[in-house]
Amino acid sequence: MYQAVLLATGILLSGCASSQMYRSPEHEAKIISIYDSKLAQWPVPFDTLRVPTRFGTTHVTVSGGKDKPPLVLLHAMGVTSMMWKDNIESLSRHFRTYAVDGLGDIGKSRLYDTDESLDDADRVQEWLNELLDSLGIQKACFAGASLGGWSAMHYAAREPNRVAKLALLGPMGIASVSLKVVWRILSLVWFPTESKKRDMIEWALSTNRRTRETFSEHMWVAMDCRGFLPTPWELSDEELMQIKAPTLLLLGERDEVIGSAAEAKERAEAFIPNARVKIITEAGHMMNTDLPDSVNAVLVKFLTEDSSLNALMR
Repeated sequence: MYQAVLLATGILLSGCASSQMYRSPEHEAKIISIYDSKLAQWPVPFDTLRVPTRFGTTHVTVSGGKDKPPLVLLHAMGVTSMMWKDNIESLSRHFRTYAVDGLGDIGKSRLYDTDESLDDADRVQEWLNELLDSLGIQKACFAGASLGGWSAMHYAAREPNRVAKLALLGPMGIASVSLKVVWRILSLVWFPTESKKRDMIEWALSTNRRTRETFSEHMWVAMDCRGFLPTPWELSDEELMQIKAPTLLLLGERDEVIGSAAEAKERAEAFIPNARVKIITEAGHMMNTDLPDSVNAVLVKFLTEDSSLNALMR
């Protein structure tokens, strides 16, 4: 049952990344139009890069000075790297930020072959290694939300020499998923209706009006796409213990997507060696948009407090 809910979550909250995934050219154009409207609101100067890897071309939005240490941002499913819009001004004051569109999800990254998607942690590791190499980054800080947090955890466990610090925002893969969550998702998979789509968006984005306005359009379109993403299985105790980088785990008090915040906190503190955990009161799954000022302050404090970050200067 747990496997079923994670597979269903991947189907519902993932998106599109190549022509095979879109219902029509008009559908693809709609996704890009939403993306461009959000990029136009990016609050700091930026460059965009298209980085080739063996899996596909990865779109990256780069901000912050070239003399600052690198910070790689990995987004949640179905909302693109534009989810960092409310955080990028604070983060780019201290870092050279790389907001990455995941391969196999909605956004501007493109898979070469849907049969060669990033469907497991081994391929995620290979993709991120190629991406960092192409960007000329030997070691970086990482921040990942939801599925992006799952990917970042796996990468930190497998490539400890390339991850200086790890910030996780409501990551998949730590807490188990309840039967209530299973039923909610599978009900939509088996009997999709417009009302169930609305219910899914409200559930995933909690009650924060601003967050719903920011992400609901992207999620609505994403649910009509065929995604090519990994299923975010729960990490084993042994995998969590391999994460050696200093780790900040932020959990939303009202996050119904990842499961129990208390369970995730207990498990992270038990198995991630250098973890500190903070539960954000009144926040849901998209905490960085629910309460951006609070989350920005915690992120910046954690990511900048160690003077050894000077070693990451490019």
